[in-house]
Amino acid sequence: TLFDGRRARAAWLRFAVSGGGPPARRPPPAPVVLVVTADTRPLDESLAFLRLLLGGTGLGAGILTAGVGWLVVSRGLRPIRQLEAEIASIGDRNLAQRVDVAPLPGEMRPLAGHLNDLLDRLHAAFERERAFIADAAHEFRTPLAGLRSSAEVALRREGDAQGHRAALALCIDVARGMQALVDKLLLLARMDAGQVRPSRR
Repeated sequence: TLFDGRRARAAWLRFAVSGGGPPARRPPPAPVVLVVTADTRPLDESLAFLRLLLGGTGLGAGILTAGVGWLVVSRGLRPIRQLEAEIASIGDRNLAQRVDVAPLPGEMRPLAGHLNDLLDRLHAAFERERAFIADAAHEFRTPLAGLRSSAEVALRREGDAQGHRAALALCIDVARGMQALVDKLLLLARMDAGQVRPSRR
């Protein structure tokens, strides 16, 4: 700090100054310090402006980078959100619907393809189950109707032992047929589950 309160930068040099005259009478060299100062106000103002400029530029660059990053991430996640919405819309009533692979980026297409394969297998399993239940219900309707009608006819014949025996024999035949049908259905269910290997003959 200078005598008038200004801030300054200083550089100094120490050296010795010897007096004149013959060497024998010459006094020893006197140490001298030469100080040169320069006012730092212009430099301080330039540094303050540079700090302000760098701070503003850094803040602006940070905001711009955050905005661009958010935009890029948002656009990058859009296909995942669309895929998520399509998967969420598929239920047991519309298993034939498939995920659209075309708008997805190349990295996600194999995943969507495998998901569609899984939906194909699931849809086929549901269709087999529906067909199995429909076939079983259809196959059981006829013997159950015969069993019921035989029992109703036997109940109407009072005191007819021969008719009762015939009705009971018919009921036993129908029950045996139903038991054979149940055994076949059970065998088919085990084969579908992979518990039984069919013998090819």
